[in-house]
Amino acid sequence: MLTSAFPSRLKWPVILDYGIACATPALAVVLDVSFSRLWGIDPPASVFLCGILIVAWVSGPGPALLATALTVLAFDYFLMQPIYSFSLEFKEFPRLARCLPSWRCLWCR
Repeated sequence: MLTSAFPSRLKWPVILDYGIACATPALAVVLDVSFSRLWGIDPPASVFLCGILIVAWVSGPGPALLATALTVLAFDYFLMQPIYSFSLEFKEFPRLARCLPSWRCLWCR
């Protein structure tokens, strides 16, 4: 029977997994804002999606679910109109709706 030389998941304390899940959306917001201010690039949700993928790969489905929830909240608060508010304008719903199915699929195995 063939076995992989790499473990399927890194072994460290669970609190570190959830710490990574909390820090990743914050890093994604910083990257997204810096991309738009420095280079004029506005990545729609790809930075946030990459962050959730990394959390799911490194930490597993539980922290990935937390990272997904925090990412949706950060995406709404920092990037959708009205900015710095959790209320949504009607015209922003399609933008959020395009992101939710892809984020949900990450932690459904």
